[in-house]
Amino acid sequence: MRKQKASQKNFKISIATGTSSILFVTLLAFTIVEQNIVNYVKETEIPALAGTVAGTTSLNAEVPATPTNTLYQELKEREQELREREKAQDAKENYFNARFEPTPGTIKFLYLLVGTLFILILINFTFDIRRHLRQEV
Repeated sequence: MRKQKASQKNFKISIATGTSSILFVTLLAFTIVEQNIVNYVKETEIPALAGTVAGTTSLNAEVPATPTNTLYQELKEREQELREREKAQDAKENYFNARFEPTPGTIKFLYLLVGTLFILILINFTFDIRRHLRQEV
């Protein structure tokens, strides 16, 4: 008696598992058959049947257009456009950074140029002070 009850419990579990397995295999088979039919029709180039077979054998999950959906789609398109621009900008920056990387010679030249400008500003300042002192006398 105990063996029957134990086997009945296993049988109940196997019914649930078996049912879901059968449904899964059936869905998988329909998907494969549908793809084969659509591919066959496309290969034989029967355009009149291509739309009808694909339309009758496939499921169409279309969301009706709402302002929210259209805004979301526009946002996704703009984000994609910004990513492309960003990639292009990064490529330009990498090109210029690699091309115009400072070398020790250019750094020495810049220090020399800044030092020369500083000396010229000091000379101009001293000449201005001397001229101002002469005008006061």
